[in-house]
Amino acid sequence: MAFNLPTSRLTLDGTGAEAWMPLPISDITERYIIDGTGIVAIGNYTIVPSGVPVAGDTLLFEYEATLDITTNGTTFSLFGTALTQLQLNSKLNIECYYNGSAWKVKITGSLDQAYLDGNNITNLAIGTSDLADLSVTTGKLANNAVTNAKMATMAAYTVKANNTAGVAVPTDVVISTLLGNAWGITGNAGTVAGTNFIGTTDNIDLVFKVNNGEAGRIDYSSNTSIGYGALIDNIDANNSAFGHSSLRKNTTGADNTGIGITSLFSVTTGNNNVGIGSASGYILVNGNDNTFVGCNSSSSSTSGINRIALGYGALATADYQFAIPTDITTVEFGQAVITTGTNIQKRLNTSAVNATGTATAAQIKSGYITSTSLAPTTITMPTGTLLGAALGASQGTVFKVYFDNTAGNNTVTIAVGVNAIQSAFGGTLTIPSGVTGQAEFTLMFSSATAYTFSRTA
Repeated sequence: MAFNLPTSRLTLDGTGAEAWMPLPISDITERYIIDGTGIVAIGNYTIVPSGVPVAGDTLLFEYEATLDITTNGTTFSLFGTALTQLQLNSKLNIECYYNGSAWKVKITGSLDQAYLDGNNITNLAIGTSDLADLSVTTGKLANNAVTNAKMATMAAYTVKANNTAGVAVPTDVVISTLLGNAWGITGNAGTVAGTNFIGTTDNIDLVFKVNNGEAGRIDYSSNTSIGYGALIDNIDANNSAFGHSSLRKNTTGADNTGIGITSLFSVTTGNNNVGIGSASGYILVNGNDNTFVGCNSSSSSTSGINRIALGYGALATADYQFAIPTDITTVEFGQAVITTGTNIQKRLNTSAVNATGTATAAQIKSGYITSTSLAPTTITMPTGTLLGAALGASQGTVFKVYFDNTAGNNTVTIAVGVNAIQSAFGGTLTIPSGVTGQAEFTLMFSSATAYTFSRTA
């Protein structure tokens, strides 16, 4: 409310004996602003006019103070009209009008600028029908305003709840009834597998946390992670991470599997990689198709391709390489035991050649040729072209083949084939029968279609 009248300001200090009291009605001021803050300590406030009023005299007041008359049980009155504590906590517009015989005081104000407490409202003065839905919020309640004494009596171990849809009929509901379908922190009994479960009923990810950090996620698209910090930056599909910080940095890499703490930790965009074991594949970043099995097994390159490292600390240093730990001295494949540092090969089959002729590339590829011939037999090696193709050979390929004539009854002689030469240190090509009838030959390819042939045992 605005006034275009001569104005004076009256400041309250809580004493009730300010120097400006009483107010002279003959003063030219017709509008007063009352301000100030304080607790009325002694006595009461009684603001009255001085002088002789005449009919029609009007004084206007804007009350903007905050005055406490509750603490010490004091009072406040203006031109004979007492104000309550509720009013004194509000901003008020007050009109004092003399009608010729008495002062009439009209007070207006806004309750939304005041506060309500139990001292100002009688019991049951405001019923539920007087309050709009959702009008009482936590922001409208002072701390500790709702006490046990203000609550309706309730049965033991119950809460007030509405059991009737569409009708406000609060009822005492036993707490155990509400918790009957909840998972307890000490376990549950009487559950039915499939009916009772931990999870979601929509396509939103199921997330587990530890210390408020993500420690597991099962998403609807195809990713699964279990372990603090595992796969937490992932935005692609078909990844599985099990272990603390497994696939920790992965973003757009897909089809990766990490098992073990920090397995495939640094992968960001690599695909189709497998790391099994603590810190397996740790340094790999954007490489593809790699497999690391064993604690600290890894690649020497952050972008390795199709590298396999098997065993503790195994390090694959080249693409398309199979690596084992450097302290491994022998590798066994079934009946074949290979010393590391030599050509590692696996004998696939045993082939019998019991008559003179040219051995097939497949027979030589088997790695072990037997003969039980009664007559002297000459076995001619296949051409370099045929044998190179069968072995997938290239320059530098080394292959060993064994001839067994222990069950034979005559000699077996090995003849060099086309595109093959016998080494100058090749040794004898004739194998006796009986207990000494075994020989080892080594083939060294100078190209995909040519090889050198020598007896090495």
